Amino acid sequence: MNAMATDPPAGTTERVFVLERSTPPERLSKVFESLGWQTIEDLPAPASQPVDERLVGQWTNRRGGHAELVDDGFILILHVGDAEQAELTSLAQLPAWTSEAVAQRLAAVDARVVIEGIRAAALMRDPALFAPLAHLRHRAEEAIGVEAVAAMQHLLPGLLSEGSRWMREAAAQRQGAHPLWSAFGPAWLRRQILRWLLNDNTGASPGVASVLRAALADPDWEVRVGAIIGVTRWRVRPLAGLVEHCALPSVSRDGPDVQDRALLCELRRVACALLAGRVPPVLDEHASPKLQVMDRLAQCLQVPLAAQDVTDHIALMVHALTTPVPSVPPQPCDGAPSLSTVWVPDGPAFRGDGLSGPIELLQVAGFHVAVDPVQADTGARLFSAAAVQAWLDGEAGRWRLPSVAEWLGTVRGNDGRLYPWGNGWQHDAAQCPGPWGTWGHGEHAEWAVDSTGDVCRCGPLPSQVQPADGLALLRPVLLQRD
Repeated sequence: MNAMATDPPAGTTERVFVLERSTPPERLSKVFESLGWQTIEDLPAPASQPVDERLVGQWTNRRGGHAELVDDGFILILHVGDAEQAELTSLAQLPAWTSEAVAQRLAAVDARVVIEGIRAAALMRDPALFAPLAHLRHRAEEAIGVEAVAAMQHLLPGLLSEGSRWMREAAAQRQGAHPLWSAFGPAWLRRQILRWLLNDNTGASPGVASVLRAALADPDWEVRVGAIIGVTRWRVRPLAGLVEHCALPSVSRDGPDVQDRALLCELRRVACALLAGRVPPVLDEHASPKLQVMDRLAQCLQVPLAAQDVTDHIALMVHALTTPVPSVPPQPCDGAPSLSTVWVPDGPAFRGDGLSGPIELLQVAGFHVAVDPVQADTGARLFSAAAVQAWLDGEAGRWRLPSVAEWLGTVRGNDGRLYPWGNGWQHDAAQCPGPWGTWGHGEHAEWAVDSTGDVCRCGPLPSQVQPADGLALLRPVLLQRD
């Protein structure tokens, strides 16, 4: 098996190889020597240079290239920086784990073997490994769940960056090839890739049209509807026939509710009319409700919507189906929190859906929130209000409850989605992350603090706020240090 190398982060030339543990350092030294590299231990080093106990070997060359072999106790990792392509090709011939071998480790029973797979997966840019990592969050061993969450957070930026890069390349193609959507793993990732495409382009090149053609046949209804909006917004008339016959979600356990299914049918009808060149009529105060719906759909289909434009349910749906979640670099935590956290950045949060209640646009400042709900020492996951306060008291002022606005920002993101995982019910919701990488939403309410400072329960659906006389999950926010 040849070495599995990850692509470098943007702006760097680093490569990472996950090697077979049986690979001896001596073999690496011979390979590097054949490439004209030197072993660092043979060179003079500053007396103050720290010694990394996990460091097995280091090499350098005259151009400033650097490589180090690290044993983290589970896997053997070769980091290479500033190497020429020919050198990387030679290093890629070293024995290493393939993605298939890593997937087998992720499915193993032995905890150590699983952790080996998790750590290797964190270094590989294979979208197919994300779903097996998500399943590991429910393993009985706490260490495996923690490692899996960390690996997913490490893997996600690379996946999103690669998807965005691929989309830009596809958009620039003169002869657009049929995109291989399955290469981008789960549906929520394909949704984000398409939404980036809709926001990063002002028209449909042949490459963009090819992407939209593939998206119209995607298994996921949100991807298909997003493609309908893109085709309409850019007037890609050669795809009008595919829009007309594009499958919309039907009556089933998954997908949007009956009212939104009817709205999607109207959306497709209006899209076909716009693609045919028909101009929406000017409405007066006597227009029927159906004409008003079609007029609003025509407005929302033709121009991108900003958050402040979302004042009704139609605009909310189109905004949620076309707005990407921004790629946000991790923010350092103050101290070492007792729970894994993700960063929710400054931005809008939506309250209400325009049907059960009016839509209110809120603003939240960035904060760290727990990835998973707290589990008590007794194993209980649902807390009473008194138990919540006792837990917070025991954390010595390190955590607090989120405000309702922060909770909404966590579960609905910047796009105003109806559920943490998307805009319709999904049977695999537990395997889908929230917009910023949180998990465990949708089954129970969660504790928060309302605008008056009173404790309340939010959810399980994002539009619900309930009184405090019940049980709910505890997903705290890390206190910021002044």
